[in-house]
Amino acid sequence: MIWFSRAAEGGDANTQTNLAYMYATGSGVKQDDAVAAKLYNQAAERGLPRAQAAFALMLSEGRGVKKSMAAAEQWYLQAAKGGAQDRRAAPRSIFMPMARSRSLTGRRRCRGFTRRR
Repeated sequence: MIWFSRAAEGGDANTQTNLAYMYATGSGVKQDDAVAAKLYNQAAERGLPRAQAAFALMLSEGRGVKKSMAAAEQWYLQAAKGGAQDRRAAPRSIFMPMARSRSLTGRRRCRGFTRRR
């Protein structure tokens, strides 16, 4: 565990993401959504698509951070641009309101993300 922590503190995005998962699920450590969100955010800022999608999920659910659908949408879109193109990366709760919206931009963003595979 100490090596994971040191690598995460050193800025390794993959390690930050793996450690965040451990904290989010309580695997080998005490479950702590706030620590998980912080680590996912750090890795997301470094451009790791799976961390961006995971951080977006935490934002959309308000786990460890203040709930923000707008911020979650932005992180999901960033993740999609970076290669997280699987529909499963983003829950429908984020994109369904955009698809139903009267905003043409919102509908286009929704279609653009969910069509990629």
